[in-house]
Amino acid sequence: MNLTYEYTKITKKDDVEVFRPLVDQLFKLQAERAEDKWKPILSSMTIESRLHPDFEAEIFPYADTQLIMVKDEAIDRYVGFAYSTMGRDKKGNLKLYFLEEAYRGKGIGSKLFEDAMEFIEAHQPEEVLIAVSNGNEQALGFYMSKGFRYKSMFMDGMVTLLTNLK
Repeated sequence: MNLTYEYTKITKKDDVEVFRPLVDQLFKLQAERAEDKWKPILSSMTIESRLHPDFEAEIFPYADTQLIMVKDEAIDRYVGFAYSTMGRDKKGNLKLYFLEEAYRGKGIGSKLFEDAMEFIEAHQPEEVLIAVSNGNEQALGFYMSKGFRYKSMFMDGMVTLLTNLK
């Protein structure tokens, strides 16, 4: 395993193509872990439905963005990413985050998370939010171990919203 980390901005629709294969894996995993009533919605999620609307808005909703990609140079393939945004409303958001199973438990996910939070904190947010899909207990536990707390549920319980506020 020879990992490199690449940092870039996401400012237009075409920029998301670089991490489409990993986003597809994330959405598939979310659908697999969800309660049966949420599986149809989560299994129909795509980059087009989840990310493209941000770029089609009259005003781009983010003051800044960062995409961190983890590449395993030994196999010449991306194996994880963290996509963070800083909203014009002074709220930071870890919008999407994924690491392939074989790379978990090795500190790689923690580095991704810490680098994403460093980007957000540099903007002095009033709050940092993370939305976790129903059934993704592993992700929920990971974020809570990093100091995030329950804030609310929305979409009738399909998504749990976490905050960094005490």
